[in-house]
Amino acid sequence: MTSAARGPAALLAAAALLFAAACGSGDDGGDEKTTTPSTATGTADTTTPERTPSSASPSPTATAPDDPDRAEDEVRKAWRGFFDPDLAVEKKAALVEDGVQYELMIQGFAEDKRARDLRVRVESVDFTSERAAEVGYTLLSGGEPVRPEKEGESVRQDGDWKISFRTLCDLADQGADVPKAVAC
Repeated sequence: MTSAARGPAALLAAAALLFAAACGSGDDGGDEKTTTPSTATGTADTTTPERTPSSASPSPTATAPDDPDRAEDEVRKAWRGFFDPDLAVEKKAALVEDGVQYELMIQGFAEDKRARDLRVRVESVDFTSERAAEVGYTLLSGGEPVRPEKEGESVRQDGDWKISFRTLCDLADQGADVPKAVAC
């Protein structure tokens, strides 16, 4: 090669070396860069895409069911039914989240003398999502409060509003001899 031909070739080689050095070799101690094919040019893109926060606001989430009045009625009905001494254990289990799994505990609650005398007054129902609600309730015996207002939970499961399992665990303490599930 002549010296005139070597000049542009040497310049191109130097530019290629500078470009390779600027891109890095991946041995800089940082995260390994990935190579992804560029769909527009058919070349490889060796840059790691940066994740920047989106300036668009996320869509709002629902904080109540589609029909909150009907849902509140269902929540109150489930709570009243659970404390109804004449309701069969199987029907009470249907009013509790995963109630079939905890039927023994529900049966213990239904048969326990102290728990059997309890009634409930639902003070408030506040939906935290379309599938969950905080329930303010007072337990009564003989029409008198035996437990000041407390917060429980209801959940929507299989299309029905039910007393949450966590609340059932809390209610088991109101009986003299109600067996608690291991999960409590």
